[in-house]
Amino acid sequence: MKNAVRLSPLLLLYFIVVLFTARGEFWHDEIRYVNYATNITKGYYSPPGEIHLKNGPGYPLLLAPFVLFHIPWLAARLVNAVFLFLAVFYLFLMAKVYARERWALTAAYIFGCYPPFLRFLPVLITEIFSVFLVSGFVYHICRSSDKKNGTRWHPLFAGLYLGWLSLTKVFFGYVIVCGGALYLMATLLKKRPAISRVFIPYIIALFLSMPYLFYTYHLTGKFYYWGTVGGMSLYWLTSPYSGDLGDWQSFDRVKTVPELAENHLAFFTDIEGRSEVEQDEAFRAKAIENFKSHPAKFFKNWLANWGRLFFNYPYSYTLQKPDPFLYIIPNAFLLMLVLGSLFPAVARWSSIPFEFISLACFAVMSIAGMSLLSAYGRFLLPMVPVFAVWIVFVYLNLVKIRISG
Repeated sequence: MKNAVRLSPLLLLYFIVVLFTARGEFWHDEIRYVNYATNITKGYYSPPGEIHLKNGPGYPLLLAPFVLFHIPWLAARLVNAVFLFLAVFYLFLMAKVYARERWALTAAYIFGCYPPFLRFLPVLITEIFSVFLVSGFVYHICRSSDKKNGTRWHPLFAGLYLGWLSLTKVFFGYVIVCGGALYLMATLLKKRPAISRVFIPYIIALFLSMPYLFYTYHLTGKFYYWGTVGGMSLYWLTSPYSGDLGDWQSFDRVKTVPELAENHLAFFTDIEGRSEVEQDEAFRAKAIENFKSHPAKFFKNWLANWGRLFFNYPYSYTLQKPDPFLYIIPNAFLLMLVLGSLFPAVARWSSIPFEFISLACFAVMSIAGMSLLSAYGRFLLPMVPVFAVWIVFVYLNLVKIRISG
């Protein structure tokens, strides 16, 4: 309780940010999440006779009670403040294990004031909720080796958080498969308890995802099918045209931006009347064709994707805005600290608990996968808790500064 009180100014800040910056109307992706939440209250996810699977059900399930009980949407936006505060609290608890309390508190405040978090606090999209889920996953993974405080339960809770994360951001459905396969092989080869403790959450997460995957299989006949937007994302990342930088573009934008219309309108018009699944297949096929024909352009777009992921820049056919500075300044420091941690981490590799190594693997798999999508700066937000815990551990446990003289 004392620790929560010491962090409470952050919660007050979050409430103020939401109350003073929340929009009265729904914004972009908010409309889609609210529609899915409304569908859930009617007993279905994708409308009967149609296939709409652009997002997983994790976040719409959270919004469904607000629809069902007609709770004002401002309350749902304020819930984001609570989720971010809980993420900060998780980080503080984790940091306190490996650092003095004043350093843990400092780290928690720095983490909690990360500017992109504040940007998305009042918005009804998945970013803040995902930050909370990853924070919970990170905490319970790291505490899974704690023999004094319920070792058996930490892998279970880590799996619950990871499972809901995959249902919230379906991209992580592929991360849990890759991670599960990796730790399955490691378990068979090494048979170390630490590996098994990390492997269990991936199995639990996959198990929790099964009802949704059975549902998508029933609708589409496709095995392990998470959603219908992957093909379009790959299409834009492999676009061979000189002005395209690999960022995602909507149907409407293709129709209204002359450069996009010249290069893409014919193809988009051809598939516009097809179902979402058929469009996804067409985009995937075209992406493979583009990659084979123009690998160098794909590589250029991929490099631009890294820029968007960390600095929210560059974008195609878009007037430059101050918005990238919201990412460039904090993420430059974040990247510097992460890269700077690599040398001491490698030099003292044997001193790093396996749970932290597993988190590094989780981050590498996730970010590498994100780089193969048409990324935005907000895509990186769920990885910030992993970076934060890693930075705290390395710099306060593996790095020692000596002043001679």
